[in-house]
Amino acid sequence: MPESVIAALIQTPFVLAMVYVMQRFLASMDSRDKEWQEFAHEMRDSMGELARVVRELSEVIIRHEAGDTRK
Repeated sequence: MPESVIAALIQTPFVLAMVYVMQRFLASMDSRDKEWQEFAHEMRDSMGELARVVRELSEVIIRHEAGDTRK
């Protein structure tokens, strides 16, 4: 048997193991990406609500500083 065939047969299990590890890593990254996107979406909603509250508070403070007690 030629040396190149023997070398290929010896390396095949290691290559297959590396492919398997890489596939598992990419699958893990994909699941984490979904989790991250859900987290980012929740944070975007929370930040929008926070921005709205800050705007309302700013308006109240400005009216208060101006001496206007209306809501």
